[in-house]
Amino acid sequence: MRTGSRVGLDQIEEALRKDGASKKDAEQLLQKLFDDRAKAQNEYDDLATKNPNKVETLDMIGVRQKRERIDNAISEIRDWYGLHVLEALEEESRRLKWLTVVLVALTAILAIFTGFLVTGYRVP
Repeated sequence: MRTGSRVGLDQIEEALRKDGASKKDAEQLLQKLFDDRAKAQNEYDDLATKNPNKVETLDMIGVRQKRERIDNAISEIRDWYGLHVLEALEEESRRLKWLTVVLVALTAILAIFTGFLVTGYRVP
């Protein structure tokens, strides 16, 4: 049980580290993790109903730890995606800043030429 879940988490981390990871990849990974978490929660609940005591059994502890590893992986994906979005926003912000500078400069140049046309001044 433990090895299989760890292999899945390693695959997720590798998928996120690759350069071409996208929003769609993150969505697919999150969906898989949410499904795995629901299965682990159901498994834990089944074990809890079989155990009339309020103390966790060793099987329940293993399932709970698996669920916690899945929760950590979900958190890592969300953090990665948030960072990815912030980096993209920063890049877009820089582009918009320079585009605004260029448009202001063009507007100033057009205003000067419009002034020449209105006054009748000819540029040699």
